[in-house]
Amino acid sequence: MKVKQVFAILLFCSMGLVARSQSQHEPQLIAHACGQLDGYNYTNSVEAMENALKNGYKFIEVDLLLTSDSIPVGCHYWPDFNEMTGYPEMGDSVPSFEDFSNRLIYNRYRPINCNDIVYYLEQYPDWTFVVDKLDDVDILERYFGHYKDRLLVECFSEYAYKSLLLSGFRPMLACDTETLRSIFAYSIESMINGEAPIDYITWDFEGNYKMLQKYKCFMSFKVAGFTLDDGGLIYDDIADGVDFVYTNEVLPRKKE
Repeated sequence: MKVKQVFAILLFCSMGLVARSQSQHEPQLIAHACGQLDGYNYTNSVEAMENALKNGYKFIEVDLLLTSDSIPVGCHYWPDFNEMTGYPEMGDSVPSFEDFSNRLIYNRYRPINCNDIVYYLEQYPDWTFVVDKLDDVDILERYFGHYKDRLLVECFSEYAYKSLLLSGFRPMLACDTETLRSIFAYSIESMINGEAPIDYITWDFEGNYKMLQKYKCFMSFKVAGFTLDDGGLIYDDIADGVDFVYTNEVLPRKKE
């Protein structure tokens, strides 16, 4: 093994140890799909966004999908949206932006769109927009390019991660037990080539959590785990090694 490679591995592992020693014990909460509202999850609605901001969330996730005319809007899955807005017969059909905007979720909530998100980014400067499902650099640049430092973008390949990073976004690479080893190797190779290693990953808590903790000892990435609605688990049992937790209903603790 070349001296440069050995040095990169040692440096990378030391960064992980330092990051671990300095990491906060209590994870930050991410309001999943804008958070629960009146007992409903996954609404991705304007009202849920406002409720999350009122409750003190500093990280709010919106599932972004494209309408039939290629405009990003808040939607978890199209069959769910069609069902929630009274059009179950549409199945997975994709509405136009106009059609989307004219619907109500459960006859009462307005589905959020890209213009709403920009409004909230401008009006509330202390929260971070967490993007799920959409990792297209060109579209994100077109609609949210002025707010790159306010976005965390979940992506689903190393190629997408690198593309987002080079474009100035903060990507989070979706990871599971099968891909964790390859991410470790990717980060080492990136450092050898003078590139940035992986900074953020997302992780399903149904995966091998002990394995994640082991790798976290030697890697400096931050972990966003999903999805938990038990405050005891979030604050007492899983804090070690986790930096963010997606939740539908657990509220942020108020600082004394």
